[in-house]
Order: sequence, then C-alpha cells, then structure tokens
Amino acid sequence: MFSYDSRNFRCLCVFVVVICVFCSLAYGEFPEFEFHLIDRIGKQMGQSSLVDVDRDGDLDWITG
Repeated sequence: MFSYDSRNFRCLCVFVVVICVFCSLAYGEFPEFEFHLIDRIGKQMGQSSLVDVDRDGDLDWITG
C-alpha cells in the first residue's frame, strides 16, 4: 500500500497545512495609535530637564 516514507510525507504535509491555517487565524492587525496634544508649550516651557525616565540609556526631555 503506502511505504513508510510516503506516510511520513503525508503527515508532514498535513502538519504544515494545519500550522498555516492556525497562523493565519492568529494573525492580528497592527495597532492604531492616536496623537493627543496636552498643551501648546511654545516659548513658556517653565521648568525643563533631561532625565532617563524609562532607564533605556538615553535622556528623555521632561517639561512641567
């Protein structure tokens, strides 16, 4: 009937198809980001400083 190699090949093909179906179902869309303007600072920033807030190694600009 079927040799040992052809059964393995059929199982591999079925496995690949199942993985492709599940991966396409789990695929999510890219999140949408919104821009929120808190205030128009202009030339009157008040106090400003450079601080590494998120501790990623680069300085973050803080105003307030």
